[in-house]
Amino acid sequence: MASLFEQFKTYMSERDRKYFSIYDPDDQQKIIDGAKHLCDGVKHVVTAYESRIVGIAVASEDGVIVEANGKCLGLLGKTKLDLQEGRVTRLDFATDDINENSAVMLNDVYVKHKIVSYQKVMVDENGKETVILIEVRFIVSTGQTVTYMIDETPFIAVHDNVCRERDMFEQLANSVPFIIWTSTIDGTVDYYNDRWYEYTNASRHTINDAWLSFLHEEDRQKCSDEWQRSIRCDSKFQAEGRLPNASGQQRWHLIRAVPHADHNGKLLRWYGTCIDIHDYKIAQLRSEFAETQFNNLLKSLPIVAWGCDTRWICNMSKGKALGAAGLRNDEIVSIDMREYTEKDPDLRSYIKRALSGEVFGISNRFSRTETWYESVYSPVRDEMGEIVGMVAISLDITDSRNKEDADRKVENAKQAVKMNTEFLANMSHEIRTPLNGIIGLAELILSETITESHRPYMKLLKRSGKTLLNIVNEILDLSKLNAGKVQLEHIELDLRGIVSTVVQTVQISMDDRSVVLLSTIDPSVPLILRGDPTKIQQILTNLVNNAVKFTHSGSVTIHVTSTAAIAANTVDVSISVIDTGPGLSEEFKRNLFNEYSQENESISRKYGGTGLGLSICQKLAKLMGGILKAESEKGRGSTFRAIIPLTRSSASALTQSESDKEIRCLADPEFTLRTRVLVAEDNPVNQIIVGRMLSKVGADSDIVNNGVEVLEAVRLKQYDIILMDCEMPVLDGFETTKKLREMENHVSTPIIALTAGAMEANRIECLESGMNDFLTKPLSMKRLSDMLEKWTRPPVPTLEAD
Repeated sequence: MASLFEQFKTYMSERDRKYFSIYDPDDQQKIIDGAKHLCDGVKHVVTAYESRIVGIAVASEDGVIVEANGKCLGLLGKTKLDLQEGRVTRLDFATDDINENSAVMLNDVYVKHKIVSYQKVMVDENGKETVILIEVRFIVSTGQTVTYMIDETPFIAVHDNVCRERDMFEQLANSVPFIIWTSTIDGTVDYYNDRWYEYTNASRHTINDAWLSFLHEEDRQKCSDEWQRSIRCDSKFQAEGRLPNASGQQRWHLIRAVPHADHNGKLLRWYGTCIDIHDYKIAQLRSEFAETQFNNLLKSLPIVAWGCDTRWICNMSKGKALGAAGLRNDEIVSIDMREYTEKDPDLRSYIKRALSGEVFGISNRFSRTETWYESVYSPVRDEMGEIVGMVAISLDITDSRNKEDADRKVENAKQAVKMNTEFLANMSHEIRTPLNGIIGLAELILSETITESHRPYMKLLKRSGKTLLNIVNEILDLSKLNAGKVQLEHIELDLRGIVSTVVQTVQISMDDRSVVLLSTIDPSVPLILRGDPTKIQQILTNLVNNAVKFTHSGSVTIHVTSTAAIAANTVDVSISVIDTGPGLSEEFKRNLFNEYSQENESISRKYGGTGLGLSICQKLAKLMGGILKAESEKGRGSTFRAIIPLTRSSASALTQSESDKEIRCLADPEFTLRTRVLVAEDNPVNQIIVGRMLSKVGADSDIVNNGVEVLEAVRLKQYDIILMDCEMPVLDGFETTKKLREMENHVSTPIIALTAGAMEANRIECLESGMNDFLTKPLSMKRLSDMLEKWTRPPVPTLEAD
C-alpha cells in the first residue's frame, strides 16, 4: 500500500507546491525557497492540510506533539485538549517493534535524516481495528519531526475483496472437469486451472500460449489462424484440436474463448476453456466413415436406401439400383409417400408397419416397375426411443429370384461394414498360413545341399513369397497407419544393403522393356545408421515399382545422399527415385498422395493397382519424422524424394549384412545339453517346417496337434520352451496356456505364440492369456533362432570390480 501513499504525496505536492520542501528535504533549492514559508513554524503546514485525508503531526525534540490536525487526532483517538495539555506524544504513534528499537529509529530520523515508515493497528473503544500507515520525517529548518498518517483500512478491504474474488474464481475453475484458462488482450495465457496441469503434466512455470503449442501439428496452424483472427476482431473463438494427455494420447478438445470488456467496451482479457470431446469426435468420425462406407456400398452394389419421416415425406433415396426402377438419386426426396404409393398398396402397408415399430424383411416388386427387391424395413428412433421415421434397404434381385441366393445377398449387405473391419485380419491370417509353407520350405531347401542350377529358382521362390508377404503387410500397414497404431523400430540399418535388395527384387520382376535400373549412393552417407529398415525399404520398393511400372524406356535411378540434421547425432537421408516416364499432370499432382488416387480410369485399367502405395509411403515418411514430395512435369519424367532423419550408429562398421548372418546354433560348445522344445501345431506342413527348422538351429522337438496333447506331453516330459499355435482343434492355444499356468511346474515355462495373426490385437490377446512372446508366420530360421536364444540362453555373467 506504500505506493498509494506515494501517489497521494505526489498529488499533494502538485496542489501545494509551496510546502514541497516537507516532501523532499534533500532538495536544497526547494528548502531555500520554502524557508520563507517556514519562518513562522510548522503551524502553517498543519493549517494547510487541516481538511485533508492525511493526518499530520509535528513533534518537538523531546517527543511531545506540538501541532496536529483533526485527522491525526481522530486516528489517535485524541482531542485538541489532549494536544494542548501535552498528552499527545510520539509514543502514541509507536508500535511494540518501534519501542524496542527506539534508539535506532531516533538515530535514523534525527541524525541520518531518513524517512521511517511502518504500519500500526489502532483499536477504538468499540473494538474496531484501523490499519494506519505512518511516515516520520525530519524537518531540517526547525529541528522537529513531522509525522504523516493515512488510514489504509479501505484499501486493505478492497485488496481483500479482490483476493477473495480471485480465490472464488480459482476454486470454481479448479472444481470443473475441464480446462479453464485466461489470457491478456494479445492472447498471452496468464492462468490455467489445475485440470490443465493434471491433463498435460506441463510445468506450472511455463504458461504463455502453451495450449496452442501443445496442439497436434495437423491442427495447430488452423487453430492459430482462427485464434489470431479472434484477437484482431475481439470476437468469440471456437475450434477443435487434439491435445496430448500426460501419457501422450492425443484427445480431441473443443477450444473456446470469449473476450471480456469493461462497461466502456474496452477489452480487458480473454476467458477460455478446453473441453474433452474425444469420445464424441471419434463417434462423429466413425459415423462419417460409416456413412462413406455405406455410400460406397450403395454405389457398388445393386442396393437402394430410402426412407421417410412420420409425416410420410421421403427424406432419403439413393443407390445404384434406383436406375433399374427408372429413378435418379434423391428424385423422390420431399415427395409425399402417401401419394406416391396410392397405386401400390403393398408398399404402403410396408411403410405403415415400419412406422409402427416393426422390423421385417420381404421380397417385393414395385408396381411402377418390373424390378424385384429383397428389402429390410426398420423404424428410425431418436435418442429417447421415439419413432421419427422409417428406413428400408432394398436389394435388386431381379436377375436372381432364387430365395436362398437372395437371402445370402441381403445378409452380405447387412454384414458389409462388419466385413470391412474383419477382412484385413482374416486375409492376413489365411494368406500367412500357406506363405509359411512356401517361404519356410524354400528356406529349408536352400539350407540343404542342392544343385547350383536349382538354387536361383529356390531363391526366386523365397523372394516371391516374401514379396507377397510384403503386399499383405502393406495392406495391414494402411489400416494401422489410419488407426495411428504403427510402431517404429530403431535398430541398425545398412542403406546400401536396402538399396541393393530393392534393386535385385525389382529387376527380377522387370519385363523386356528397354529400361535401365540404376542406383548411386553418395560417399557421405554413413555405412551404418539407426532407424526402421523395414519401413524405409517399403517406401523405396513402392517408389521404384511405381517408376518401373510407368517408364517404358530410358532409366529409373535411385540416388541416396545425406546431410547433417539440426538435431545432434542425426542425419537427414534423402532417397530419390528419378524416372524418365510420362510425368504427371498438374491436376493429378494435387491429389497425388490421397488414398485410392489414380490419374484416370484408363491408367487403372492398364496398370492395375489400388492407388494406396503413395499414400502409405507419405504416411510412413511422416511417421518417421520425414517428408515425401514429388517433382514432375508432364512428358519430362518424375522425381520422388523421401527425406528421413536417421540416427548415427555408435558402431564403426557393419561386419555382416543382417540378411547374410549365419543362423546361430543353440548347441554352442559351451552348452552340453540341447534345448528341448514342445511344438503345438495342427497344420501338417507347418509341423514339418517348424520341426526341421528347430533341428537346424540345434534344438530337440516334440510335435503335438492340439492343446489336450500339450497337457499330456508336459506331464510325461520336461520342456525348456513351448511354441504354441493359437487356433487348434479340441483345445486352442489360449485355453491351453491358461491351464499350463495353473500347473505348479509350468508357471514360468516360456510359452511363445506361433500364429498367423499379425494384428496388434492378436499380440495383446496372446500376452494376456499368459504367453511370454509372439512369433508370426511365415517363420524364418533367423527369427526362430533369435527367439529361442532370447528365452533359453542363460545370461552372460558379469564381473564386479574389486
